[in-house]
Amino acid sequence: MANTTTRRARKKVDPNETAEEKFTRLVNARGNKLEHQLKLLRNLSTSYAYKIDPVLVATWLAKFEKEFAALKLSWEASLVKNKPKVLEETPTEKS
Repeated sequence: MANTTTRRARKKVDPNETAEEKFTRLVNARGNKLEHQLKLLRNLSTSYAYKIDPVLVATWLAKFEKEFAALKLSWEASLVKNKPKVLEETPTEKS
């Protein structure tokens, strides 16, 4: 049987999009998806619906913390690398 699932068409991306605009577009889209997935994971804490395995919870929380720390380091390193350069002032000559 053929897959009858329909997908939404991709939005056209402006070919003149700047790197900053591209970052903003992607971080918003991916951040919103991540936020939604985290909400779904948070729903698993409903104690009356699920029996929570403490070992599994600790394993996944450690993975999440490790990945978030890696993301933070990556973005902070990129900020330092790409920070705007300040023009050096030339010393004034004394008469």
